[in-house]
Amino acid sequence: MRRINIPKTIGICLVVLYVVGALIPVYWVVTTAFKPRIEVYTFPVKYIPSSFTWEPAHNSLTQRPSMSFLRNSLFAAVGATILALALGVPAAYALAREKFPGRKDIAFFILTTRMFPPVTICIPIYFIIRNVGLLDTLAGLIIVYAMFNLAIIIWVMKGYIQQVPVEIEESARVDGCTKLGAFIRITLPLLAPGMAAVAIISLVLSWNEFLYALILTHSPAAKTLPVGIAEFIGGAYGILWGEICFLGTVAIIPMIVLIMVVQKYIVRGLTMGAIK
Repeated sequence: MRRINIPKTIGICLVVLYVVGALIPVYWVVTTAFKPRIEVYTFPVKYIPSSFTWEPAHNSLTQRPSMSFLRNSLFAAVGATILALALGVPAAYALAREKFPGRKDIAFFILTTRMFPPVTICIPIYFIIRNVGLLDTLAGLIIVYAMFNLAIIIWVMKGYIQQVPVEIEESARVDGCTKLGAFIRITLPLLAPGMAAVAIISLVLSWNEFLYALILTHSPAAKTLPVGIAEFIGGAYGILWGEICFLGTVAIIPMIVLIMVVQKYIVRGLTMGAIK
């Protein structure tokens, strides 16, 4: 008789329970996005719709400039990710390779920027963005998003860079490469998996961000999709669950597809970055 591996069985059961628990809300959102309105408010909840309708989709796309919100979210997330990588990777390289006083203190200070809730500094950030003339602009959102993503990028990439043998760069410099040239031509290509991992993390965090998008924008030209979804809460018709769930479905599908495509790079990048 085959023996049962109890720890393994318990682990599998826990994973299955977690996956089911995580998928139930997603399933509810997707099905509610296409339910007839009367079934949305039916109690007890009908998890299997009797029919499907495009009314919530039509309303969400015609009653609000939802495509503008979607475009703004894309620009803000991609822009913030590019800016954070452009600043974070060189900073991580300096912390990993250079020897200078206060290096460990600086690295720790960078990490502490993610230790307190973003809401605690929303007021000073609001005034700073307003005073520099970037209030209600995508540029303002990109800067704020990049600022909050820098800590993760720097710390993960710092660990990843430390896994690259310094002898490779030294060999390139012996062959006539400058320090900058060795970094760009030799080291940077080796950092691609780590950069892909932190880029996806930054992209997802920026895509889903709500608080600062709500505080720093007020016009359709700058509002992002999470803020646009919130506009269907309240008003003369109460909470429009169908419209909210349709836009929620629109918001989660791109991220799910993206993560499924690049998940191996995320795992590899984060694993390498966490070794040291």
